[in-house]
Amino acid sequence: MDLTKWSEDYEKAAFGNFRSREERKAVNFVLTRRREILLAAASGRPISDSAQIKLLDGRVKAALDNLDVEFSEYLAKAIHLVRDRISSSKGTGEHLDRWLLEYKLRISCSVQHTVRELNEQFVSKFRSISDAKLRVKCRKLGIPLKEDVRGAGSVRRKMRSNGTRRRKKGLIR
Repeated sequence: MDLTKWSEDYEKAAFGNFRSREERKAVNFVLTRRREILLAAASGRPISDSAQIKLLDGRVKAALDNLDVEFSEYLAKAIHLVRDRISSSKGTGEHLDRWLLEYKLRISCSVQHTVRELNEQFVSKFRSISDAKLRVKCRKLGIPLKEDVRGAGSVRRKMRSNGTRRRKKGLIR
């Protein structure tokens, strides 16, 4: 596996089109703050106002003190990026490309799942996507997949035990 290509793809998935160091700091800040708030809510301990102020890192404090409009704009863009990811991922904030690249690294290029298995067991937990679209994404990212069973043996076309095919609802034959 080409780790340089993987690293470039992963950075693009994690940061979107944010290329500068300041833009990436803004994205990291928003993601870190969101994670801290979610962890606090999950543990049942609310974060006090003073603790929330401590969560602001030095760069954000400096931007506020110096009225740094540029960083504030990066922060606003980062908030939009994270909000869009959350709304498109069943509320988890998980980004599909990033998750697929991490999956690729975990499996070390060994073929483990069909696209249907990958979608049912993992991806469907945080994102709604068709098998066809997921297959295209996997090919684009170079993720190896087992061949799908086609025809009558496929998951979606299972036969009844008596050998007749299931009818689709609403169709009269």
